[in-house]
Formats: sequence, C-alpha cells, structure tokens
Amino acid sequence: MADSIDNQNTNDGRGASQRRAQTNKDTQEPQAALPIAQPDQQARNPTPPLSQRRRRKCRCNIGTIIELFVGCALIGVGCLQYTDYSRQAGIMGTQTGISVATNRAFVVPTGLKWDSVVDKNTGNVTWNIYAMWQNSGNTPTHNLHTKVVRAFAVAIQNFDDPLWSNFDIVPEEIDKSIAGFLGPKASMDGGPLDISGTDLLNVQTRNTPLVIGGIARYESTLRGDVKHVTKFCFFVVNVRGNPLIADTNLTSGIRLCKASNCADDECEAQPR
Repeated sequence: MADSIDNQNTNDGRGASQRRAQTNKDTQEPQAALPIAQPDQQARNPTPPLSQRRRRKCRCNIGTIIELFVGCALIGVGCLQYTDYSRQAGIMGTQTGISVATNRAFVVPTGLKWDSVVDKNTGNVTWNIYAMWQNSGNTPTHNLHTKVVRAFAVAIQNFDDPLWSNFDIVPEEIDKSIAGFLGPKASMDGGPLDISGTDLLNVQTRNTPLVIGGIARYESTLRGDVKHVTKFCFFVVNVRGNPLIADTNLTSGIRLCKASNCADDECEAQPR
C-alpha cells in the first residue's frame, strides 16, 4: 500500500515536472517564432549619425567646387591660346603686308622725252612727247595700262587742276590706253602726244601753258596685293633747244600741278 502510494507520488511528481516542462516549452515556442533578423539587419545598416552625413555632403560640395575650378581653368587656358593664336595670326598678316608693301611693283613717272618728226611734204617739224614710266619695285607689273593726255593754251581753264582730277582710264576706253609690262627697276615710254614746233616755240618764248599728264593702272604679281594707280600732271617749262629744227637735242623742265600727282588711295580721295 505504501509502495503504491510512493509510486503514485513519484509518478505524480514526474508527471508534474513533465507538465511544467511542457508548459514552459509551450510558452517558449511562440517567442522562438518571432523574427530575429530585424535586429541583425538594423545592426548591419545603421542610420549614420548627423556629423557623418554632414562630412559626406561637405566632401560632395568640395568635389563639385574642384570640378568647377578645373573647368574654369581649362576655359581660361583656351582663351589664352586663342588670344595667342590671334596675335600670331595678326603678326603673320602684318608681316605679309610689309612684305607686299616692300616688294610689290610701284610704277612712277620719271620725266618727259621729246622726239621730232619732219613732214616730208611741208618740212614742218612736229614733236612727239613721251611720258617715261619706271617700276621702282622689286616685282614685275601685271595688267599694266598707261595713258598720256595734254592740255594747251586756252584749253587750260583751271591752273590748279588743269587736267581735272577725274581724268582716268575708263573700262570703255581701255583700248585707247597702252598695254605694257615693266619688270623690276625697268622703264618704258608712254604716249606719245604730239605738238607742232610752232606751238612749242610759243611755250618757249611766250610762256604759253602746256600741261602733260598721265595715268598708269596696274596690278602686282604678289598674292594678297590690290590694284594700283599712279597719276601725274606736269607744266612744261624752260624749253631748251630750237623747236623748229628737227633732231635738236630738245629738253624741258617741269613744274608739278597742284592736283593729280598721286598714287593709290591719294588718287581715289581726290574729287571726281
């Protein structure tokens, strides 16, 4: 009887222990089912503190500033290079202009030349007047055309500008001009114009005015050069020799007119 009671108590004690263990197990199983990754995930990806975020933002701003500075520096270098290239181009252009100016053809008048012609029927003497042109430049001329004109006695109405400033070689009268060519330092005769020995004697003895003028239009062979023009206007003075006798060594002096002695832009600026 006592054994059965002890056995029962033992069984009851063991059963009570088992029941308490089972109860604890039952109460612990729902806790084991809770997600445990959340604390770990938060530990792996914690929210950075405010000071760290400010440092990152500061580093980003510094990087942007550096990029802007580098970009501005590159733009500055490009501007300096452009300025230098422009300056070099200007220097080269200036050197080219100087080379053209010093080496181009330059046609100028150098005086008048007289040549007599005798009429076999009458024996009268006529004098041909040539204008002498010279290329004082270092390169030959291109497309050179010259023309010589005159005014005599009553035909001269304005002694300041006896030939009028607008005497020229116009395109429709290009066939009336003399086409020619002048090499460097070479000379040629332009004209001629003629005047009778009697009229020339009046110039010599009575100071009858005689004006000889000429124009030369030409181009240069240098690249980059422009078209050029030269004009002259001379009063014939101090005729020496006998105009009525052929083959006389006739010479004369000249006096410049107040107008139409010019070259290039000077001629274009005169009234037309």
